[in-house]
Amino acid sequence: KIDAKTKKKTLIHEDERVDIGNVLVHPTEYTVQAVEIDFDKPTWVVIDPKVEKDFEGIHKLAEGVPHITSRTLDDRTWIIAFDSDRASPRYYRWDRTKQAGELLFASRPALDEQPLVPMHPVVIPSRDTLDLVSYLTLPRSADPDGDGKADQPAPMVLLVHGGPWARDAWGYNPLHQLLANRGYA
Repeated sequence: KIDAKTKKKTLIHEDERVDIGNVLVHPTEYTVQAVEIDFDKPTWVVIDPKVEKDFEGIHKLAEGVPHITSRTLDDRTWIIAFDSDRASPRYYRWDRTKQAGELLFASRPALDEQPLVPMHPVVIPSRDTLDLVSYLTLPRSADPDGDGKADQPAPMVLLVHGGPWARDAWGYNPLHQLLANRGYA
């Protein structure tokens, strides 16, 4: 944060592992209320105690990672999209006064009826001390309990990202699901 008059800089939040992703800013006060850290799986860090209760309630609405996509200027209503590794994005209306959410719609309801499997973040240490953030999706036959550890061997396809300027991310990946459905890790 930079004071426009004095030019004084104040650090709001940092993460040693990764740059800050999304930032939640109050719609009229323009203060930072929360930041999203996306190291292995996106997680929100609440900065402003005024929204702490909201984030606690929002996390109970659905599995996955919430993203506040819109807010009313009076800040009473938020629209929230949940990203998941095993379901289509779901959109909710969050009433801050009632601390309650209402499902508006799922963007691809037919996808939700498919036998999707979880995507597990795996961090692999490298020789240059930089962590390699990776994602493992196992076929249901190799990981029946869904804990991310294969109970039996499975053939594997390694999908290399297009870095160093890009990286893969946690969430629904149609190629991962197709391969897992066909028996490949």
